[in-house]
Amino acid sequence: FYDVTARKEVEERTKELDCLHRFSRMLRNRDYSIKDIMEGASNLLPACFQYPESAYACITFQGQQFKRFKTG
Repeated sequence: FYDVTARKEVEERTKELDCLHRFSRMLRNRDYSIKDIMEGASNLLPACFQYPESAYACITFQGQQFKRFKTG
């Protein structure tokens, strides 16, 4: 039981670090507008959750909403 739990914990932390890495690469792209960044973040975030198939993201920034709903 512990081995499975520890392995799952490592998988989740790895997903979180991958999310941060992908987000930081996106921010370094000088050609991206704030709209590109918000859309990218809303598309990136659901995959970083433990159950991405039931996750969605909604970012509200300066009166605009950037949404990404589950795909299944």
